[in-house]
Amino acid sequence: MCPLQVHGSLRIMRILSPRFLVQVVIGFMVAGYWTVQSGVTAELKVQTSKDQTSKDQTEVQLRAALTGSLSTLGNLQPWQQIIFQDEVLTQPQRFVKNYQSEGLKVDVDSESVRAFLKFHSSPGANGKQALAVVTLKTAASCSVCSQVLPTFRTWIRSRLERRGFQVDFMNAEGVLAQMTSSSPNEALDEAVRAKGAQLFVMVEWAPVPVEELDTAHADEKKYRLSAQLKPLGSSLTPVKKDQEILELESFDVSLSRVWTAAMTELGVKAAALENFGLGQVQKECWIEVTGIRDFQQLKRVKALFEAQLKDVGTLEDRVVSREKFVFAVSTQKSNEQVKQLLSQLPADSGVGTSFHWTIQ
Repeated sequence: MCPLQVHGSLRIMRILSPRFLVQVVIGFMVAGYWTVQSGVTAELKVQTSKDQTSKDQTEVQLRAALTGSLSTLGNLQPWQQIIFQDEVLTQPQRFVKNYQSEGLKVDVDSESVRAFLKFHSSPGANGKQALAVVTLKTAASCSVCSQVLPTFRTWIRSRLERRGFQVDFMNAEGVLAQMTSSSPNEALDEAVRAKGAQLFVMVEWAPVPVEELDTAHADEKKYRLSAQLKPLGSSLTPVKKDQEILELESFDVSLSRVWTAAMTELGVKAAALENFGLGQVQKECWIEVTGIRDFQQLKRVKALFEAQLKDVGTLEDRVVSREKFVFAVSTQKSNEQVKQLLSQLPADSGVGTSFHWTIQ
C-alpha cells in the first residue's frame, strides 16, 4: 500500500471515530430541539394572538350590549353619561351578569349600572362646589407600592371630579402626628369635617404580612388594597371594599375593581334611602359648640338645641373633647335654615352666655 493510501485511511478512521460520531449525533439533536422549540414558540404566539383577538371581540360585544341597554336606565344626567362612557364601557365585564358566546347572548346587569351611576355630590354651603378629602396610605418600605402612588392620585381625582367634587389630598401621617382625639380614626374624621368635606376617601395598599400567608404560599408576594368611601353630613353609611393582589397582577385593575364595587354599593344605599320615603338623602348639619364650662352646662345647651330643632331632626353627639363639642342633626333643611332657627334661641334661656356655636 502506498503512503498516500495509508494516510487517507487513517484520516477516514479518525473522522469515523466514536467520539466524532457522538458529537455529530448531539449536534443533530440540538438542531432538532431548537427547531421544535421554534415551532412551539410560534404556536404559542399564534395562540396568544388568537386569545387576545377573542378577548377583544368579547369586549366589543359586551360594550355593544351595555350601550343597547341605555333605554332601560331612563334619562341620564350629563355627568352620568360621561361616567357611563368613561367608566362603565371601559370595564364592561363588571356590569354583565351572564355571557354566552354561542348566540351572542349578553345579560346586562342594569341594576348595577343604575346603582353605579347614582352617587353624586350635593351643592355645598353658599353654592360652593362640594369637597372630597382623600388620603392615600401605603408602606414606605414597599418600592412597588410607592411607584403607583402618582397614578392612583390622578386616577382617583378624575373619578371624583366626574361626580361633581373638588378634590383635596390630605396627608394622614401629618394629621395623626398632631392628633388630640382618642383614636386615629376620630382624628382623621375630625380633620376632614373641619375642611367641610362631603366625602372622605381612604385608599390603602401594602404587602400582606408573611405571618398572614398560609404555609403553602409563604414564598409568594401578595398585596392588600382597600378603598373606603365615607359620606359626611348624610344618612349614608360608609362603604369599604378590599382585595388581595398577586405579585404579577395590576394595581390599577385592582383599584378599579374595589372602586367600582364601593361606588355601586353606595348607590344601592342611596336608592334604598329614597325608597324608604326619605325623598332626597338627608344631610347631617353639624353644630360646633365652644366655651362650655362643665358637663351640666353642656346638658342644658343640648336640651336647648333639641327643643329648638324638634321639628327638624334628632340631635346626636359627634365630637366630644375639651376644646369643643359637635352635635349633628339629620335633616333635609339647609345649613342656613338650621342656622336661622338657632339664631332665634331666647336670650334668657338660663344656660349662660359663655358658649358659642357655629354651623358646619
